[in-house]
Amino acid sequence: INVAAQKKMSQDELDKLYGTDGAGPIPNGDSAGATLVFPGTPLYDKVQSSTMVWGGKVFDCPNPEGPGTLINKFNGQLDFKAEVYYGTSAYDGRQCIIVDYSKAPEFAMLKFRDEIRKVAEGLCLGRMYRQTESGGVEFMLNFTCDFNKVN
Repeated sequence: INVAAQKKMSQDELDKLYGTDGAGPIPNGDSAGATLVFPGTPLYDKVQSSTMVWGGKVFDCPNPEGPGTLINKFNGQLDFKAEVYYGTSAYDGRQCIIVDYSKAPEFAMLKFRDEIRKVAEGLCLGRMYRQTESGGVEFMLNFTCDFNKVN
């Protein structure tokens, strides 16, 4: 599996891929990123080319068991720091790698949380969630981090 294949998958296929294996080790280093909004539909390319400025994540997690931190890449700049640790997936209740933005002032009011799992060597698939007013979470979008390629 690679990023190009993920971009062609439907949401059901991405869900199945995300639920296949365990979390894997917490990554360390720089990754190229791609959002997977409306995956597998004709809208995908249009949305990707017009609105997405996210370029990946840079993990600072020298111990693969965690915890660690990361910073996101937006428009070629580093911004939006987060804590990284193992936790429970909102998708299926199994272990995943949590990207916790709760202490980041940029996201404090929006209450975003990412979770990722390794799906191939050097490749992670992630899911972004937003906390609702009732305290639950709602799925926002998929993303991929490719540690084999850095942009």
